[in-house]
Amino acid sequence: MAKRNTKTIGFSVPPEVHEEIVEFAKKENKTKSELFREMVALYKEKKEEEEYNRLLKYGRLKALEAGFKSEEEIKMAINEFKKA
Repeated sequence: MAKRNTKTIGFSVPPEVHEEIVEFAKKENKTKSELFREMVALYKEKKEEEEYNRLLKYGRLKALEAGFKSEEEIKMAINEFKKA
């Protein structure tokens, strides 16, 4: 017997959500599984973007706290640090 390369996930959704999923899949000419995989990929992208934006905001705050007024000042400080 051949081994499957996929795993099955079972979960419940309200009937109206199920209908939306079926309609989305039909409109996109995809299976529900393909649609779900795409949704997971988009969710992962969104979370990565949120993390990137969080780190960017943190970096900006730390740069301001350190007294940097521009990206150029930060680059100069990094170059000076590398020389030391």
